[in-house]
Order: sequence, then C-alpha cells, then structure tokens
Amino acid sequence: MEALHYEALLKFLLAFWFVAVAKAECDLSDQQRGAIDAEALKLLQSVELGTYDSIQGTLYFNQLPGIGNPDGKYGVVDLPASTRPLSFNAYCRKMAKQFPQIMDQERRFCNLNFAMASSDALVWNACLPPESEYFSLSTVLSLRFQPDSWAPLAQYGDSINQLVVNSTAGKGNLDPFCKTALFIVTADEVTFHGIRTAYTRAGFPMEAINLYPLPAEEINFRHGIWYLNKYDLLAIQFRINGGLDQAAVGAYLAANQTVHLVRRRRGWAEAALGLAAGLMGRAPAKPARPVPMPPLRPRGDGASEFANHARDLEDLKDAVREFYEGAGYRLLYEVPFRHVVPDLGRCRTDPAYAPTVPPQAAELYNISTPGCDWFTRDALYSFPGDDVDLGLASMTATRVVVAVGLNQVLMGKCNFYNFLFSAGSFGQFEDPDHGFDFSCSDAEGSAHIFGPQIKNVDKMIAWTIARPGVCDDLATHQSSTLSSSTTATRKSRRLDDWNNTQNQSYFDTWCKEISEEQISGLFYAVERKYLEPSTYVGASPDEVIPPSLLVFDIFTDDL
Repeated sequence: MEALHYEALLKFLLAFWFVAVAKAECDLSDQQRGAIDAEALKLLQSVELGTYDSIQGTLYFNQLPGIGNPDGKYGVVDLPASTRPLSFNAYCRKMAKQFPQIMDQERRFCNLNFAMASSDALVWNACLPPESEYFSLSTVLSLRFQPDSWAPLAQYGDSINQLVVNSTAGKGNLDPFCKTALFIVTADEVTFHGIRTAYTRAGFPMEAINLYPLPAEEINFRHGIWYLNKYDLLAIQFRINGGLDQAAVGAYLAANQTVHLVRRRRGWAEAALGLAAGLMGRAPAKPARPVPMPPLRPRGDGASEFANHARDLEDLKDAVREFYEGAGYRLLYEVPFRHVVPDLGRCRTDPAYAPTVPPQAAELYNISTPGCDWFTRDALYSFPGDDVDLGLASMTATRVVVAVGLNQVLMGKCNFYNFLFSAGSFGQFEDPDHGFDFSCSDAEGSAHIFGPQIKNVDKMIAWTIARPGVCDDLATHQSSTLSSSTTATRKSRRLDDWNNTQNQSYFDTWCKEISEEQISGLFYAVERKYLEPSTYVGASPDEVIPPSLLVFDIFTDDL
C-alpha cells in the first residue's frame, strides 16, 4: 500500500511539473503586469505626464493553416474598430472579395491594421515566449493609400529580437525567455518619456523598457477625415520560430496578451483645428520632438562561405548525383536559388517594387499580391532564380528532388533556419497539407550518408523528397549495394564506409514522401535564415551560399 501511495504521489508531482512547464509562465504574472499597466495608465492621465488616454487591444497569434510559415507563428495586434477609419470597412469588403482565402475569417487582414497620430504610442507590457531559436517584434507599414491603395507590408527600422531585447533578465540579455519586457512604439520622444516615467513610477524596471522608434517624416499620421487625407495604417508583427518545448510554446500562443494604444488627450480647440487642417488637405502635424532613428545594423560578419565551403558543397552534389545514378536515376535539373534582401525604404514608397514576391511569381504561383511580404531585416531569404525552367522544376510521378545546402545554424550564419517545399498553386502556399518544411536541427546529419569523407559534411544538408514508396525502394537499393561483393570501385569504396544502420536511419528520417494530392506539377520553395548571432540582424548575401534543388528522374533513353 505504501508503494502505491508513493507511486500515486509521484504521478501527481510529475503531472503538476508537466503542467507547470507547459504553461511556461513569465517571471511577472498576468495579474502583476495588469496591475502595473493600470497604475501607469492612471498616471498618464495626469497633466504632469501629458494627459493621455488609452485604448485597449489584444496581441494574439494567428494559427490558421495556410497563412504564415508552418514553423513560424505570427503575433498581431487587434485594436477596436475605432482605431481604423470608417471608410476602411468598404476597403476591407473589397479585399475580402479579391482574396477570400485570407479574408474570410474574423481577425484576419483588416483587423490587424490601425492608425496612429503623431503623438500616439502602442504599448505592450509583454510576457516573452518560452525558449525559442528566434523571436522578434517589428512595426510594419501595412497599408498606404497614396497615390492609390497598396500594401507595402514593409518594416520600419530594425526588429527588437531576442539578442537585443531589454527584459527583466537585463539589457540585451541572451536569456530573455519567459521574462517580462515593455515595448513602446512611437514617433514622439515626449510621449516616450511620459510613458517610461509612468511605468517606472508604477514599479516597472527601467532596464526592461524598449523603444521601437518610428520615423516621423515618413509616416502619414492620422488627422482629419480619412477620405480626404488617406493616412497610413500600421501593423505589429511578433514572430516566434523554432520553439524548443512545443507544449510550452503552444500554451504561450494560446494565451492572448493585452496592448494599449496611448493617445494624447486634445482639447476641443485643438481637435477643431486638427479637423479643419484635415478638411483643407493640409499636411499632418509631426511630433514636436521626433524620436531619433538609430542607424540600421550592418549585415555581414566577414566570414564568407564562398571562400571556404563552395568546393565542399560541389563535392556533396557530386556524391548525391552518384548515389541516385546507381539507383537508376539521372540528374535532370539543378534549380538555382537567389538571395533576396529588399530595400525596405523603397518598399514603403514604390508600389511597383516587389522583390520578395515579384509580379511574375505572384501570377505564376498565385501566392500573394506583389510586394515585400512582411520581410524582416533579421532574415535572409533565398528563392529559386527568375530564370528557372518551370517544366523541369516540378514534381511528376517519377521524380525525386534533393535539397542540398549548408546547415546555416552550424555555420554560425543564423539562429533559426527553415526550408519550405510546397505546392506552387493557389490556396496551397505554406499550407502544411500541401508540402512540408524542415529546420537545421531537423536536417543535422542528413548529408553524411552520401559522402562521409567530404570535408565539413556534418555541416551540410541533403534532404530527399519523393513519391510514396520511393523512400523504401531507395533504402532497399542502398542495403543491396552495401551487401554486394562487387569489385571495389571509387563508389563501392565509399559505400563500404557506410553502414546499414546509418542507411536505414537516413531514409526513415531525411526522405520525405509527398503524394500527388499534396504536390502535383509546379512546386514552390524558399529558404529562410533568421538572425546572424554576431551581428544581431540577417546574414549578408555576399557571405552565404544559397541552396540548390537537384531534380532526378528515372533513367530512360529519352533522358
């Protein structure tokens, strides 16, 4: 009985521990942060601090399929409709008809937009996420209506990411997970100082406060009547990638957090003057003291992969080709990739500029409107080149595709890596039912079987994508090759170095089977690399070797 008692107690403690870990509570509870918010917002109503009111909103995570990278979660801010112009509702209805796949559910595109006056600030007393490979906060110019309506989806300045964030762990601390941080997004230095003073008086630690500055001269701030002035709409994006404890991250994503739009109270005379200026079409007022804009973080740490690893990567491609030729395939095509680093300043001013989703790609893949696609400066994206042969860059019943590249996390070029392979057709981009994705941690060791003697092979990636049943056939071929007693050749000498256990593990782990219902014909692929550890921003395209897709097909006399 005593043993049963202890067993029951142990089960209870384990269950309690699991719930506690999965919940991953912050060092300050929701109640503690809420009490600080309430006291600070009360202080901001005083004349001494500028007489501000606040509008409460919610930061929530979009977890709907088909929107956003499957291994990335995107937190957005939902503020009351009063923060958006009334006429914007008509625009939303128009967008809903044009893009039903992203507009048909509540809290989609329209709700994440809000307008700011020049003295406004968005304030988030944040619980930071559980341990993750990457997280960041960005402010985005979401919609602009001058000269006509368009969606720049372009970030202002640098992100506040986990390597630079100020939190209750300290300034720019490398362990901010499950800590508390205050984010203040504003173009007005007076507003920032007032909010910072209110929060520190309410008991919030000064070292955990973060300013996200907005460029006062670039934004068409809220004023007058929207129909006449067509001011800009902004959005917040809080990204989380590569959560290490999925249960804890899942609990974090499910728990909404409170944000506040802090707005300086205007007297009747000032409000009337502002309305008159709007009716007359005059330029909106700028902050009396704009916040200074820091220079952008430079890309590049000086370590070039081209000089040190280009030959090694070519050796791996040769080894992959040699293996598949032995299995009855021939290399049909190598899909080249190109790096993309948008000019975000141009993204915000040129409606025709579309580096991340060019017009031809938007039309071909039906994946988005042309534009900059929420690009963050913390990232380096790589896409198939503009000159890709679309007839060869596609999945047929007999083709096998192998993604080959460098493990950029192990190379020290990023904190988080994601390779997405999906159907290139409407409504299927980034939908987990029509493709798959892998990270560097998923792919670690995947290249070893093809060439254990290749220099730095353990820092490379070789992931096979095939039709159902093919992975087992390839494993069988490899096993029979290993057990054969043919005369030693260069191939068989290398094969003798492989063992059957490694071979079986490769095809169990790094060979992904994709049905024709998931992907048929044209495919879409993108490699995303987030946050170079030594520079606190995305890696330099001049220092990183892009990946390749090797397309194989069954050997016939026609090939």
